[in-house]
Amino acid sequence: MVAQQPTATRWTEFQRAGAGVNQRTQALEELRHKMHQFVISELGPILYDQRVSEADLRKQVEEQLHKALGQERLALTSQERQEVVQSVFDDVLGYGPIDMLLRDPAINEVMVNGPDHVYVERNGETKERLFNPYTGEDLGDAFTRGEQAVLWSVRLHDDLLYGTSGRYWNGVASAFVTLLCLTGAVVWWPGSARWRRSLYVRARSGWRRLTWDLHSAMGAWLFLFILMWGVSGFYMGVPGPFTALVDYVSSPDPELMGDRPGDLALAWLSRLHFGRWDNSWLKALWALIGLVPALMFVTGAIMWWNRVVRKRPARNAAEARAAEPIA
Repeated sequence: MVAQQPTATRWTEFQRAGAGVNQRTQALEELRHKMHQFVISELGPILYDQRVSEADLRKQVEEQLHKALGQERLALTSQERQEVVQSVFDDVLGYGPIDMLLRDPAINEVMVNGPDHVYVERNGETKERLFNPYTGEDLGDAFTRGEQAVLWSVRLHDDLLYGTSGRYWNGVASAFVTLLCLTGAVVWWPGSARWRRSLYVRARSGWRRLTWDLHSAMGAWLFLFILMWGVSGFYMGVPGPFTALVDYVSSPDPELMGDRPGDLALAWLSRLHFGRWDNSWLKALWALIGLVPALMFVTGAIMWWNRVVRKRPARNAAEARAAEPIA
C-alpha cells in the first residue's frame, strides 16, 4: 500500500506548480515582445513600403521570426511556437490583439473606444471585452459570469426579475412582512412572568422545540431589524405613500427639497436597508443579520407544517367521528 502524501507536502507541490505556470507565461510574454522588436528592427522600412505585397511581407516576417526563434534557448512546443508567431503577425501586420476577434466568423462587429474599452457584437448581442492595456492580452469578457450572477441576484431581490411591476409587488410583499412582524410580536408575548424564557435557545431540546426556540429568540432579539427591512422594502417598492406623507407634513419650499427632516428620514431608511456603511466589518455584520428574515421564514414554515398540516388529517378524522350519529 502506498502511504498518503502529507497534506503540507502536496500543497507545497501545488504552489510550485502554480509558480512554474506563471514563470512560463512570463517567459513566453517576454519572448513575444522580443520577437516583435526584432522584426521591427530587421524589416522596419519594408513594413510600410506600399510596393511590397501583403503575401511577400508575411513571408519575410515569417522567415525572420523562425530564424530568431531558432536561436532562442527557450524550448517551445509546436502550439506555443504557433501562438508566438501569430501574435507577432497580429502586432506587426494587423490590429494587434483584436485580430483574433476579427477572424472569428461569429463576430459581426468590433468597436474600439480605447485600449480598455473594446466592444464585440456576436449574434446580435454586444459585450465588452477586457484587454490588458500594457500587454494587449485578451482577458475575456469584461462582464464575468460571477458579475452576471451577482446582477441576477440584485434584480431578483429588487424587482423579482420583472422590472417596475415586480418592484411594486415586492413592495406589497414587504408590507405583508411588516404586518407579520407586528402581529408576530403580539403572538410572541408569553406574559410578564415567562418572557425571559423566550429570549434564548435550549440546544438540548428536541428538533421541534429547537425550531420554536430559534424562531422565538431571533424574532425577539432582531425585531427592529426585521421591522426596518419590512418598512424600507415597502417604501422602495411603493414610494408614493411615503413621499406624499413627507410632502404633507413638510415645507413645500422647493429649495428645501432633500434637506427636510422627512427627506432625510427616507434617505436613512434606504441606507439602513442596504447597509451603506463606510466600515467593512459593519457591512459584513449587516449582511449576516440580513439572513435572519430567511431563517425566520424557514423556521416559521416548519412550525406551521408541524402545528397545522401534520395535524389536519387527525383533526378531520376526529371531526368526522364527532359528526357520526350515535346508535
